[in-house]
Amino acid sequence: MIKNIIYIIISYFICCVIFTPIFIKHGRKKYLKDKGVRYKRINDLNNDNVFEKKVFKYTVFFNVETKKKLENINLLEIALNSFDNNEGNIKEYYNSFLDENIRYNNYVDEFNNIIDKDITYKDDIVIGTVLFKDVNKFKDFEYNRCRKLLKRFKYKFLFRVYATYDSPKGKKHWVKEEIFDINDISSFPIILKQRTEYQKTKKYQREIMTDSLRYEVLKRDGYRCKICGVSANEGARLEVDHIIPISKGGKTVIDNLQTLCMSCNRGKSDKDFK
Repeated sequence: MIKNIIYIIISYFICCVIFTPIFIKHGRKKYLKDKGVRYKRINDLNNDNVFEKKVFKYTVFFNVETKKKLENINLLEIALNSFDNNEGNIKEYYNSFLDENIRYNNYVDEFNNIIDKDITYKDDIVIGTVLFKDVNKFKDFEYNRCRKLLKRFKYKFLFRVYATYDSPKGKKHWVKEEIFDINDISSFPIILKQRTEYQKTKKYQREIMTDSLRYEVLKRDGYRCKICGVSANEGARLEVDHIIPISKGGKTVIDNLQTLCMSCNRGKSDKDFK
């Protein structure tokens, strides 16, 4: 009999030790849901702001002919061109990300305003309950619970660019790759704008006058001066000239290039172009 009583008492204390914290935790949550002003405001805010999980993955792949080409390939430049050309609707997704990011930041600002604003509770809010010793314990519990209710941003943006090279017999395989996340993508519009501005400069227009472009112009014009008609076979030194000078906004494109002999080229003045 005594052993049974002792067993019951021990079992009771064990149950108290195990289940009392669980009951208190559950009771505090329910009490907070009924009484917590800040808690209610945070939940209303969260109900009004739904952030869906979206993952965008886009891959650009190249197989090059030589190992040297693989070593020299510029994956960032490929990524920039893909973004600029809106391959795979990259820009649409990126703009969607920007809009969603602005909405999320506004949500976070409003969330922090609610969290940081002091809520005045009267002492009688905890009278009649054993869940909290005093009103400050209730306020601390509410504050800590509310901090955990902050929603997370669920957008992911992964842009993979990679190139490969296989040895002639296929025994060796090399890969060069780079993965750009949303932080990298965010810099692309700035880089592209800077590149566009640079392409308008005189320096750039002179840089892109390549030997192959010169040859193409000379061949098109039959290796003759477009002004006097003298040819290279007659001993003339031929040059490739900008029809509209670079200083006047002319571009280094084949339609704006012509073959002139050195004499005619020296005599032509860009002052004639307005």
